[in-house]
Amino acid sequence: MVPHFHRRAAALAMGIVLVGLTSACADDYYDHPGYARGYNDPAIDAVCSNGRARELEGRLRHAVDEGRIDPRRADDLHAAIDRLENRAGQECAEHDTASVHRIANEYNGLAEQIDRSTWRRNW
Repeated sequence: MVPHFHRRAAALAMGIVLVGLTSACADDYYDHPGYARGYNDPAIDAVCSNGRARELEGRLRHAVDEGRIDPRRADDLHAAIDRLENRAGQECAEHDTASVHRIANEYNGLAEQIDRSTWRRNW
């Protein structure tokens, strides 16, 4: 039988290991080199983590799969997302928060274009 103290020590050690692994995985989430969290700004986090680009690409892919957007229009919008993604990599690496905010606004504009370019099914 393991003394109660040793079970607590083992649980504490396991918790420390899990926290370390979780932190390492979270660091990998930020795709753009040179970007570090700490701005406490959701717009910067969304752009510099590539989360906003992945979200829009997913929405676009879903619309294409459901046949709710012209494939050529989808290609054009996807190319625009890719261009913004490349710009975001540069601006995030340079820690240019004003430019990153402009990119966030451009992502919002692309989201509106995706919405306008897709047609809704009448259920």
